[in-house]
Amino acid sequence: MATHAGHEPRPLRVFFIPFFATGHMIPMVDIARLFAARGVDATVLVTPSNAALISRTIDDAAESGLPIRTLLYPFPSAEVGLPPGAENIASVPLADAPKIDAASLLTAGDHERLLRLHHPDAIVSDTHFYWTTSIARDLGIPRIGFHAIGLFPDCVLSSLIRHLPHLSVTDDLHPFTVPGLPHSV
Repeated sequence: MATHAGHEPRPLRVFFIPFFATGHMIPMVDIARLFAARGVDATVLVTPSNAALISRTIDDAAESGLPIRTLLYPFPSAEVGLPPGAENIASVPLADAPKIDAASLLTAGDHERLLRLHHPDAIVSDTHFYWTTSIARDLGIPRIGFHAIGLFPDCVLSSLIRHLPHLSVTDDLHPFTVPGLPHSV
């Protein structure tokens, strides 16, 4: 619960901002539902076509009494050369997937506008939306980064970046051990 001077406590308000891929949206919406089930006022920021992908889940949760909703913002299809409604990696040919990534960079202004307008108590945003870190800092609220790949691959990737063990092998077929993990991998 958030409290404000002279007012009754109100539920904590958290905004969730998933990336434009179904594999990111489904777990982010599940997390938003879990927060809502614990009394958090959860809002999922999505583009119109992506909202259609999650609307049944959000609507069912809201109808069951959970404080959850969507808040729409535009997807910059035209700016990156995608047809209207092509707002998700699953909705475009593989060759156009980089256009979804390019479009994601163009959403920073909409994210900032909505976050400043609604001033939630916290943000859970996909790691693709790195700019939400500075917006949250400016607003004086926490930002939690969401990474859809899971903890184990994230730990392996972090170790590879930190220790660069793959640079010590002679070719791509030569095995190496990933350092810094509790078991040999």
